Amino acid sequence: MQVELYVSNLPPGYTEEEVSRLIDLPGTVTDVTLLINQRTNMPRNAAVISFDTEEKFWFVLRLMNRKFVGDYRILTSPKEPTQLLRIPPQLLKSQSKSIAEYLGESDLKPKVQIHRMIRLCGVDFVQALLDETNRIEKEGGVMLPDESRRRTKGGVFFHLARNNISHKILKPIFFAPLPEPQPPRGKSQPRQESAPAAKPKPRTAEEVLIELRQLYRQAQQKMMQLQTSGAPSDEVKAATQQMFRIKSQIDTLLRKYPNLG
Repeated sequence: MQVELYVSNLPPGYTEEEVSRLIDLPGTVTDVTLLINQRTNMPRNAAVISFDTEEKFWFVLRLMNRKFVGDYRILTSPKEPTQLLRIPPQLLKSQSKSIAEYLGESDLKPKVQIHRMIRLCGVDFVQALLDETNRIEKEGGVMLPDESRRRTKGGVFFHLARNNISHKILKPIFFAPLPEPQPPRGKSQPRQESAPAAKPKPRTAEEVLIELRQLYRQAQQKMMQLQTSGAPSDEVKAATQQMFRIKSQIDTLLRKYPNLG
């Protein structure tokens, strides 16, 4: 089964060979196509990378969202909506909530768009997008097209997202209908008997491993932030212990299921 990734924010003039070398894994890439703006006939500083297996898709998606080429942060997400991400619902919900709060977005529309973005593009991509948002904010931010004011932090985040996601992913994130709000229950409205809740489906070992790895990366980032900000040693120690506890859980799971890798 061939799978494809959308790679954006490439340096100007980057070639297909240079994109392929970014991955640095022999035999991984089956094809690289640089994208051209159809209106201007100019390069879009983006490419589509094809792979022959799902396992390579997973590995490269995580790898590429940590790559830099000079000052350019490489941003990588699926080219098309895919079932390969399989993000655990609880992780999806908690990540969506924390990112919306961090960006200062409280309205339904941006909160739904963040949720969809994580589900369709992956946590690694959204975290890379957040890192790039923070970098731009520290350097003075981005003005609105009419130069009336700076964009908000959330505005910068969504501006980056629209310019670094494939068109086939943009549509279900930004243009699909929003869910209907639930009307408040009136006092006189009779309460309907709800059907017994279905037993939650047990999580697979793969889903548990994905969630643990996400938590481990978050713990690593927190520890590094505490160290660089000169936080008290007891806070750094607690963060380090938390990181090693999660790492121990990952190692235990991999020993039990060695094929997960």
